[in-house]
Amino acid sequence: MTRICARFCLLSLLWLMTAGGCRQSSPQPDARVATESSVLRIGLPTEPAHLVYMLRPDAWTFRLTANQLLEGLVRYDPRQRRYVGVLAERWDWSKDFSELTLHLRRGVRWHDGKLFSAEDVRFTFDRLYDQRVDAASTRAAIAPIVADYRSVDAHTFLIRCKQRSSFFLQALASLMILPKHAMSQGDLNRHPLLRRPLGTGRYRFAEWLPGRQISLERNERYWGQRASIRRVVWRIVRTPQLALQLARRGELDFVPRLQPAQVETLTGDGTLRRAFARVERLVPGTAFVVINTRRPLLARSIVRRALAHSLDVERIVQQIMQGQAERVPSLYWPGDPDFDPAIKPPTYDPQLAARLFDQAGWKLSAGKRRHRDQPIELSLMVPSVSRSALRWATLFQQSLAEQGIALEIRSLEWSTFLKRLQARDFDLAALGMQIAGVSTDLYLQLHSSQASDGQNYAGYRDQRVDRLLEAIRQLSGQQRKQAVAKLQRLLVEEMPLIPLFTLREIGALSRRFVAPTAESDAWYDIGRFRLRSAVR
Repeated sequence: MTRICARFCLLSLLWLMTAGGCRQSSPQPDARVATESSVLRIGLPTEPAHLVYMLRPDAWTFRLTANQLLEGLVRYDPRQRRYVGVLAERWDWSKDFSELTLHLRRGVRWHDGKLFSAEDVRFTFDRLYDQRVDAASTRAAIAPIVADYRSVDAHTFLIRCKQRSSFFLQALASLMILPKHAMSQGDLNRHPLLRRPLGTGRYRFAEWLPGRQISLERNERYWGQRASIRRVVWRIVRTPQLALQLARRGELDFVPRLQPAQVETLTGDGTLRRAFARVERLVPGTAFVVINTRRPLLARSIVRRALAHSLDVERIVQQIMQGQAERVPSLYWPGDPDFDPAIKPPTYDPQLAARLFDQAGWKLSAGKRRHRDQPIELSLMVPSVSRSALRWATLFQQSLAEQGIALEIRSLEWSTFLKRLQARDFDLAALGMQIAGVSTDLYLQLHSSQASDGQNYAGYRDQRVDRLLEAIRQLSGQQRKQAVAKLQRLLVEEMPLIPLFTLREIGALSRRFVAPTAESDAWYDIGRFRLRSAVR
C-alpha cells in the first residue's frame, strides 16, 4: 500500500499511534447500537479534527472517510494490484501521456440527492489549487504534475500534464471529490461540512458525538454494490487496553491495532479467543525520526549520522515491538517494487557515534558533550497516544545520555504535536508515513519545495535530492529502480530522517464478521465487511 496516499504519494501521518499510552474512562456505549446485529463498532484511537482528508491530512481521517463517505476518481485495488475506477468509470491517456481524459460515472448522487457531475471535480481541483485553502500537502502531490484541467461536459474531465508521472494515479487516489453545490460558499477551511461531510460513498454521515463516537449509516441509494453492514460506529477509545476491555464486554467488534501486551491478552484470554479472530498485515509505510535540519546544531549530516548510530533500532524491533515490526534501511517499505535490500540501515554503534560527534566538534568534557562550550541539549517530540514510541524514545534518551547528550522527551497530545510539527518548532520528532498504492514517493517528505508549508518537516534542502525526486516521478522500470537506489544511498549519508521500521499491524475482529484482508488500507474498507451469517 504505498498510498499515502502515494500521499500516496500522499502521506498519511502517524500510524505511530499504534499503541496508546494514556488513561481514559470507559465512554458510555450507544444504547441504540448495542442490541443491533447489523452494526459494526470499531475502536478509533484518536479523534480527528475534521473529516475532509484534503485539508491537513492524517491517516485516520483517510481510513474513516476515503471511499466510504467521500469518494475519489480512482482507487488502488490491492486484490487486483492495479488502479480501478470509482467516480471515474474509465480513463484514457493520450499517446504522449500529456493528457488524461476521465469518463465519469453517470447516475451518481450525493447523499442529499443532487447529481454528481464534472463540475464537482472541477470545483475540487479549484479548491485544491486555491492557496488560501489549507491543503498544501495534497496540493503538492498533484500540482507539480498538472498543467491544466477542465470540464469537457457533465461526464468528462480532462487533465493536461506538465510531465509524465508514474505516481499520478496514486496521487489522484487520495483526492476525495467535494460537492460544489454544498461547499462553494464560505471559507473551506472552516466549512460546517468538514465535520459532517456530504459525499457519494456507501455510507453517509449520521452523527458525531465529540469525545465519544462518529457514526455512519448505509447509503441506501448507493450507485454501486450496497454495503452489507447497516451502521458503522467509530468509537473513540484512546488506549488499546481499554479497547480490548470493551471488546471483551461485547461493546467493540473490531480493534484495528493492538500493542504486544494486548496481543498476548488476546491469545491467552479464553473469552476473547473464542469471540475474536486475530487479523494482521504489514503496513505499507515506515516509522522514522524527523531531524529538524534548520536547527544550527542539527544542520550538519555528520551530526545526524551520529544520532542515527546512537539509536538501537534492532532492540526496539525485538524487545519493544516484539516482532510487530520489521527493520527498514530507508523510507521505502519492503513491499515497494523499488525497495533495495542491498541498502543497509545505520547500525547501532556507540563508538562510531562518539567519533562522529567528536569530528563534528561536540567534544566530551566532564561527562557532557559541548558545542562552543555550551552543553548539548535536544528534545524529542512523541505523540502521547503511542506507548511504544514513548518506550523507544526512553532507550534513545539513555543511549544519548551515555554519549553525554541530554535528550528531553516531550509527550504531546496529537493536535499539539501536529501544530509544533507544522510550525517546525522541534529538534527531533517521532513520525510515520503510510502510502496508498504500492510505490513510495518521498517528494512531500524531502523535496525542498515542501520545506516551508508542506510535509518536509525536516526543512531539508538538497538540490541532488530534489533532482532525484523529480526524476523518480517520471521514470519507470529499471531506470526508476536505479534512481531510487541512488536516492536511498544519498539519504543514508545525509540522514535528514532516521528510518526505523514498518509495522506489522495486529488487530482483533469479532468472529461475527468477515472482513477483506490485504496488504493495504483495504483492511478499513468497511463497505466490504460482512456478517458471517450472511456469507454462509
